[in-house]
Amino acid sequence: MISIFVYSATATPPDKPAAAPPKQVADVPLPGPAVRFDYQSLDASHDRLYIAHMNADQLVVFDTKKREVVATLDGFPNVHGVWAVPELGRVYASATGEHKVTVVDMQTLKIIAKTGPIKYPDGIAYSPGAKRVFVSDEHGNADAVIDATTNSLVANPVPYRSKLRRHGRREMERPGRNGRSLSGPFRNTRRCGPLWRSDVG
Repeated sequence: MISIFVYSATATPPDKPAAAPPKQVADVPLPGPAVRFDYQSLDASHDRLYIAHMNADQLVVFDTKKREVVATLDGFPNVHGVWAVPELGRVYASATGEHKVTVVDMQTLKIIAKTGPIKYPDGIAYSPGAKRVFVSDEHGNADAVIDATTNSLVANPVPYRSKLRRHGRREMERPGRNGRSLSGPFRNTRRCGPLWRSDVG
């Protein structure tokens, strides 16, 4: 059996003493075999957590308010990255086993598009201003870029210029405007969107 552990924590202002550490409030069994999970993405506006069950080729949809599994979606070979975009009503998941990014409708939980080919799609981020989805293509040495309005690949990917290791996380440096470089930790993908947005059309 595999489980998801739900924890409760309270944010503390920097000028106040540290709050008590998070405490476990639930232990919820998950469906499927006890094999590797990968990325997760929280849609706080709808109380849903999307979980990549990588070695089961599934995307698990979990209700964080009811603390129960809403759905287990098949058809995501070797799924790695996942990113929920509530303003579009879409979830993007990297189906690495078929070299594509799969687009899911949040309302129906149906697959509505598959975008590729991408050599090795991994982590995903979204830039709302540019309406672009950025996908780490580990074997292509670039970030694939998807137009979220058409679910199609943008012609020019964002190349990696170097790869670094810092604080235990992989960081990637990309060329910026006027010859300057931009870098940031891909695992912390919410910080990357603003950097990427200025580099693509």
